Amino acid sequence: MRRPEVANRLSPGDLRTLRDHIDAVNEMERVLVLRFVSSGKYFCSGYDIGSLAGEADEGALNFGEVMDAVEMARPVTIAAVNGGVYGGATDLCLACDFRIGVPGCDMFMPAARLGLHFYRGGMERYVSRLGLNAAKHLFLTTDKIDAQDMLRIGFLTEIVDASMLTSRVDALSQQLAGMAPIALLGMKTHLNAIARGALDAEALQRDLHRSETSADLGKARQRGKRSASRGSQESSNTATEETTIMKKTAFRLAALAATVLALPAHAAPIDYPTKPIRLVIGFLPGVGPTTPLVCMAMH
Repeated sequence: MRRPEVANRLSPGDLRTLRDHIDAVNEMERVLVLRFVSSGKYFCSGYDIGSLAGEADEGALNFGEVMDAVEMARPVTIAAVNGGVYGGATDLCLACDFRIGVPGCDMFMPAARLGLHFYRGGMERYVSRLGLNAAKHLFLTTDKIDAQDMLRIGFLTEIVDASMLTSRVDALSQQLAGMAPIALLGMKTHLNAIARGALDAEALQRDLHRSETSADLGKARQRGKRSASRGSQESSNTATEETTIMKKTAFRLAALAATVLALPAHAAPIDYPTKPIRLVIGFLPGVGPTTPLVCMAMH
């Protein structure tokens, strides 16, 4: 959204453009992550209510239908909340899977003050994401809340410094894009359906079977085997190194003991035994192999 001079509000034409973008992205199987970003002080100030007066724009799409399309978009969605988010734009954020904000962002829902009844999909998202009490507070009081309260109620999934917003969104995008596509996108879809109370059990079973028989799972198994092999080799190397250290330490202690026992009797204020002794070298549990416990016992 690049109209900071009008706080990035959404006009009927903007809604058509947004819907066209979503439709296009849904056809691109290689796209796994879709990001919503803005320029300027505000993320988005919501719908242009001036367009509601008089004759409706014949080609305008219903705002709620476009927000539903955002929620049901095939890729995983991220909203980079760089500033204030108001009115219908709050639902645009809630329709996204992740919402990363900055300390200076805030939000409010002015529908009750303006005399506008909110649409079903938006109210459902408010309740499913934020809980009934938070939804009532925001809708019925029109109170503005700051970033920390947005995080507390679940509107934001995380907060980062403004200077780190772009890099954090990039990092999350890369992390998500590195997942197995069938499982990633399938679970996103079904989790959203569960939140709406509209889980399609048959579709879930189809996606389960699809993932279990997919090339994605085979690749994951190969990655797991390689990782396990590396871990086993590293463990073996570590054990070998510790054994070598223990042997070297034992030899050094034995040599030291032999040197002491070879000393003449007048070299120390004690009488050395005439019988052979046994040198026992042990290592305490939890203590490194370079710290032995030594005990000498008479035969």
